[in-house]
Amino acid sequence: MRKLRISTIALVLLSASAAFAAAQGSFERTLKVNGQVDLDIQSGSGDITVHPGDSNAVIVKGRIKVGESWFNMSSLSADEKVKRIEQNPPIEQNGNSIRIGHITDEALRSNVSITYDITAPKQTSVHSSTGSGDQRISDVAGPVRASSGSGNLTIRSIDSEVRANAGSGDLEIENVKGRTYTETGSGNIRATGIGGGFEARAGSGDITFEQTAAGSVRVQTGSGTIHLRNVAGSLEAGAGSGDVDVQGMMAGDWRIHTGSGEVEVKLPWNAKFNVNARSSSGEVEVHHPVTMQGSLKRNHIEGTVNGGGTMLDVSTGSGSIRVD
Repeated sequence: MRKLRISTIALVLLSASAAFAAAQGSFERTLKVNGQVDLDIQSGSGDITVHPGDSNAVIVKGRIKVGESWFNMSSLSADEKVKRIEQNPPIEQNGNSIRIGHITDEALRSNVSITYDITAPKQTSVHSSTGSGDQRISDVAGPVRASSGSGNLTIRSIDSEVRANAGSGDLEIENVKGRTYTETGSGNIRATGIGGGFEARAGSGDITFEQTAAGSVRVQTGSGTIHLRNVAGSLEAGAGSGDVDVQGMMAGDWRIHTGSGEVEVKLPWNAKFNVNARSSSGEVEVHHPVTMQGSLKRNHIEGTVNGGGTMLDVSTGSGSIRVD
């Protein structure tokens, strides 16, 4: 009796495995272009990669995976879906405007995943989105606008503005020659070599940033730490429960706050600024010559440095503050 039960269970598992077995396929298309290219790419659960190549062509390679399911509402089998997509990939071209991955046939969308590898000219702008895949975009002029529901985004060497957001993935941004906007719900943001302004928001992750050209900076995280380097503009930085570490040159007011973390600020020895640094329950230290306003307190320093200038306003609920 026991052997019969085991055999029955094995048969059920084997049947389930067969029911969800995936059919696979691929396609490749070369599209001729001339001049600035506009790419619009969409994938439900596959990855997207964009990298540079020939200046007169866009090469699209796709890897298809289709799963069979007992709940499949389509009359098409997995193999039939793969065959149809291979014969007619979701690629549309109108001059130098190219749309990839926009599947209008509902019968071909169910249980279908397509991963795209795209080679494009340097002079290309990208608008891409994935539901649960990763994206890697590099060495295009831009601008770039990329979003993912639950995947990671890696964007490198872009000559203009970047906008990147993920629901629950990490963002890795490097070498951007324009303003950069980033947001993630529960991942980390790392942006280095940013030549311009920067905005970042993380629900529960760390934010790391390095600036190479002047621009205003605004960063906020709910429960992560903030590390900022070579800031050369105005700054607004806030953390709900993490530390904040900032280094740079003040070209505008800096306003820094954390609910329950420590704050460390590093400025040139000859920096001229007004300072108002305060902590509810931690010590405050300013290692610059301060002309005080009011009485000296362990947890509050207010005054001017080197004659005053832009405002450095720093506060924390339960951590220490150090200004070097």
